[in-house]
Amino acid sequence: EPARDMETGEFFLPMRVWLKQINLPGLAMSRSLGDSVSHSIGVTAEAEVRHVTVDRTKDKFLILATDGVWEFMTSAQACDLVHQFYHKGPQEAVERLCKEAYMRWEEEGEGVADDTSAIIFFF
Repeated sequence: EPARDMETGEFFLPMRVWLKQINLPGLAMSRSLGDSVSHSIGVTAEAEVRHVTVDRTKDKFLILATDGVWEFMTSAQACDLVHQFYHKGPQEAVERLCKEAYMRWEEEGEGVADDTSAIIFFF
């Protein structure tokens, strides 16, 4: 999703990691597990860890998802979708989230779909 420079108002796409002579892998991230090509050009599997206290009076769920889910969906859109299926449980919510992500890839991904996997924890 394009981001906006708050000073100039201009939109830009996220920075991506590329090999020098070929347009691969094109990752818009700084961490990856098991990707030897990306590791050879500086991408690490070392996680950035942040501890957060869950407030069960306000926090309802946690979404962990692959980059394919986030490519054409904002965090707010994902949360709205999961919230719609909260009463049906995490299995239904995660299936709907991944299905929606895949449908967006079909519409906008030029015939290619990235991994659209997720885990949802309900509190």
